Amino acid sequence: MNPFDIYKQLMMIIEQLNAILSSLISEDLIKENENQDPFKQNKENDNGISLDDDFLDKIEDKMYFSPEKGNVIFCSAIHCWAFTIMDFAKLFSQKLKCSEKMLQKFLWGDFYLNPKNKKVYKNPQNEKHKPMFVEFILQNIFNIYEKIRQGDVQKMEQIAKGLNLELPPKYKEILTKDPMNMVMFLMNKWMPIDKNILKTVSFIIPSPNEGQKTRLLSICKKLSKTSINENNELMVLKKAIEECRGSYEDPTSVFISKMIAIPQENINEHGLSK
Repeated sequence: MNPFDIYKQLMMIIEQLNAILSSLISEDLIKENENQDPFKQNKENDNGISLDDDFLDKIEDKMYFSPEKGNVIFCSAIHCWAFTIMDFAKLFSQKLKCSEKMLQKFLWGDFYLNPKNKKVYKNPQNEKHKPMFVEFILQNIFNIYEKIRQGDVQKMEQIAKGLNLELPPKYKEILTKDPMNMVMFLMNKWMPIDKNILKTVSFIIPSPNEGQKTRLLSICKKLSKTSINENNELMVLKKAIEECRGSYEDPTSVFISKMIAIPQENINEHGLSK
């Protein structure tokens, strides 16, 4: 596949995933309304979902996978490299001398840059014009693969120099015997999969102080429903867990997770078999 076809394929995957996510969110909202206490229903609030409300759009917008938000990692697990839009926004904002945040918004989607006036357009300016994701990101990765696969030592040295990477001692010998080994080496050094995944997780996942408040519902429903007017000891414990307190004055809490072993023959590719 050429870079533009790869871009279309990636876009289709993300669109399909968000469509599935949207249907799951809608189903959960309906179930949540159906499971509410029927005795609390009244004429003003019948637990139905209004078509005029925009809260579903807000939930979807928050949870959708959008590369420009930084919650999508593009990677090759086989060749051990990964990146996000944020990585390339930081790189090219320095070269273009523009805002990193602004560039991040346009590096995904059908946006086209005119390098002469440094303006972004929604439509291509000519037949050869490519979306910024293709031109700035995929084309560069594609070129590295192609040049090294061809066994071009000079080009490989230029690529390594341009990326500020130090080549291994016997790189010429490695390139002759196994070009893909050199591709993996350079790509992993440039965009290491482990560091970039950890960085993205740190960026997306809430800190313990923020996450504990929502996580408590799954950990212990009894504690999550405790109000300030109820058992004082439970309230103290709830506060200690929610705020990640660890002093000697705070109660000690232990969470025991029950793990159930399941025979391999009872598991198929879709999960548990009947």
